[in-house]
Amino acid sequence: MITEINHLISEKLRACQRISIDTIKLYLQSDSKKSCLISLPTGAGKSGVICTVGHFSTFEKILVVTHRRAVCDQLYKQLKGKFFEKILLEQENHKQFLTKNIFNQINEVEDNGIYCTTFQKITSLTEDELAALETTFNLILIDEGHAEPSPKWGTAIRALKAKKVIITATPYRNDLFSFDIDAEHSYIYTYKQAIDDQVIVSPTFETIAISQSNESINEDTDFSEIYNKLNTIKELQPDAVCIIKCKEFSDIEKYFLKFNQSFKTVAIHEQFKDKNIEDTFSYVPADLAELGYEVLIHQG
Repeated sequence: MITEINHLISEKLRACQRISIDTIKLYLQSDSKKSCLISLPTGAGKSGVICTVGHFSTFEKILVVTHRRAVCDQLYKQLKGKFFEKILLEQENHKQFLTKNIFNQINEVEDNGIYCTTFQKITSLTEDELAALETTFNLILIDEGHAEPSPKWGTAIRALKAKKVIITATPYRNDLFSFDIDAEHSYIYTYKQAIDDQVIVSPTFETIAISQSNESINEDTDFSEIYNKLNTIKELQPDAVCIIKCKEFSDIEKYFLKFNQSFKTVAIHEQFKDKNIEDTFSYVPADLAELGYEVLIHQG
C-alpha cells in the first residue's frame, strides 16, 4: 500500500500528481480486480507519480514497464534519485526518500526493489520465463506514453498476476481498455486542464520561410531569420531545445551542417553509425537530456 508521503515531497508535487497518487492509493486499498488508469498529458509529471508511488509504498517488488529503452533508462535514473533531487532544495537530503533498490533489468529478480523494463523485453520472454514472473511482482506500473497499440504486449502484461496501474498520455484507445479499466479507479487530467492550470504551455505555431527548398539548401543558404528566432526563444527560455524533424537522412545532414555553425547541435540517425562525426549518433543516448544540446535533428 502507499504510505504517508513526506511533506517535503508532497508540497513540491503538482495538484494533478497528488490526485493521481490518491487515485492509485484508493485503487490499491480496494478489492478491484481491474486496472487503474491515470492519464496525464506529456510534461504533466508521469515520472514523478511513478517515483513517489514506488518509494512511498509497502510493496516489496514493483515492476515498471515503459515503451522504449531510452525512456526506461531515463526513468531508472529518476527512480534512483534524480526526481527527488530535482524537486527538493539542495540542503534537503533526497537520499532519505530512496526506500528501495532500483534495477534496470528483469533477468534476475530475487532481490526486493523496483525493476524497470520495456514492452519489448516482456514480449520476448518465453512462456516458461513469463510464467516464472507471473506471481513475482506485487504492483505493476505501466508508463505507456504514446506507444502504438500492441495486443501482444497487452496479453503478456495481463498474464502477470498483480495490481496494474496504467499511466498514459492517450487514454481513449481500445487497446488500453482491453486491460479492463476500472472506471471507479481512474483519473483523467486533460490537456485543456493542464493548459488552464499552467502545468504545460500551449504551443505557438509560426511559419518562417526559407528562400530555398530542402533540395537546394547548402552551406550558403541564409538561415539568419531562423537563427534570430531561436536566439530570441533561448533568451526567454534558456533551457529550450529546438527539435527538427526531417523526412530524409540527406535533409538531416544538411540541417546539421547549418545549425552546427551557430548552436550546439546533435543529429540522430542510424546511418551515422560508421561515419565517426562529432555530435552525431546512430541511436538515442540515454543521457541525451543531460548533454546540453540546443538543437536536436532526427528523422520524423
